[in-house]
This record gives sequence, C-alpha cells and structure tokens, in this order.
Amino acid sequence: MKDFIIRALIIFAIIVVIQVITDATYGVLGILVALVIGFVFSGIAEAVSKISSGKK
Repeated sequence: MKDFIIRALIIFAIIVVIQVITDATYGVLGILVALVIGFVFSGIAEAVSKISSGKK
C-alpha cells in the first residue's frame, strides 16, 4: 500500500510539472496528455519493481 501511495504521489508530481509546462499551449489537452504519460510511467515503474523484486 505504501508503494502505491508513493507511486501516486510521483504520478501527481509528473502531472503537475507537465501541466505547468503545457498549460500555455494545450490547456485541457495538456491534462489528458499528462494523465496518459503518468499512467505510462506508473506502468513502467510497476514492471521494473516486479522484475527487480523477482530477482531477489
């Protein structure tokens, strides 16, 4: 559960950063793009953590 909270916070931080960068150009579209990128990052992070925990 702690890992999930940390991951959610990281995704939120990524979304905020991307939103700030894209706000001037994309607006609402930037939020959608940030969400997609956040989900992609979380998927990669989950796969990496599963692989690394499997190797132990």
